Amino acid sequence: MAGLIALVSAIGTAALVYAVAIRGHYARTALETRLGRAIGRGQAAAPRDVGPALRGSRMARSAALSRTMESVRPLQHVGTLLERAAWRLSVVEFLTLSAVTAIAGGFLVSLRLPALLAPCALLGGLLPYVFLWRAVKKRRNKFVSQLVDALTMMANALRAGVGLLQAMDQVADQMKPPIAHEFKRLLRDIRLGATPDDAFMALNERIKSPDLDIVLTAIIVQRSTGGNLAEILDNVSATMRDRIKLRGEIKTLTAQQQLSGYLVGGVPIALLLLFNLMNHTYVAPLFSTSAGHVLLGIGGTMELIGYFFIRKIVNIEV
Repeated sequence: MAGLIALVSAIGTAALVYAVAIRGHYARTALETRLGRAIGRGQAAAPRDVGPALRGSRMARSAALSRTMESVRPLQHVGTLLERAAWRLSVVEFLTLSAVTAIAGGFLVSLRLPALLAPCALLGGLLPYVFLWRAVKKRRNKFVSQLVDALTMMANALRAGVGLLQAMDQVADQMKPPIAHEFKRLLRDIRLGATPDDAFMALNERIKSPDLDIVLTAIIVQRSTGGNLAEILDNVSATMRDRIKLRGEIKTLTAQQQLSGYLVGGVPIALLLLFNLMNHTYVAPLFSTSAGHVLLGIGGTMELIGYFFIRKIVNIEV
């Protein structure tokens, strides 16, 4: 009975996390569709297919297995995250890693707390996804911080008389990864026959940053309508600096609420360890009885839910 309750709690937590993720995805899709209609593109607001040559395949080492897996949307999402994090793993390898961590987490806990087998196996399986999301966010933030200096460098190069692609080549040669790597890949796609617009869209899909989207939209509009690109890049760079400054101010104002999220997740665990050291017999029933195992599973699940909700509230996008 205790194991069944723990399993139901784990499945409920996983379903809640998945529902929140899907809701966010559909909200972003609806927003992009409305923006497309507002500028007169209607249903064409969805991203154009830039072709497999620009996207590549992250599914598996085998071409046949890759074609089979590419029709599954969740696997496509995992492949996209691996691409954005620049991890040299295929989706099959990543899922294997997730399965290994789930089995290891469940096995280690089952030796002492069998009732917590399902929740700990679930947490172990989700651990690689947590690291993957953090890697994607870290790489994107580093790219955006480099992009401001890259725009200034490109604007100065354009004023000196070089073309746009040559200015991007200077950024790829003189700056550090990840922006140097992404610009080299963009230039390589163009040299292999892709149109500049498709190469720009492929870059935007790999990074998926609102700041980069502003830059690429300005470049694409300038290519079709004309104008002083150097001045446009300077204006975009100034806008990005203001956005970065605003993000810093928001982070400062929400620091207390972020700390509350860490306290919600950390203080109960710290108190449990402290009571275990000070008076083991007081907390022993939690570890030695089925009811205690169930209470630990429910408490951990509720902690995770509270932590994620607080993080969602204080995560203000600019």
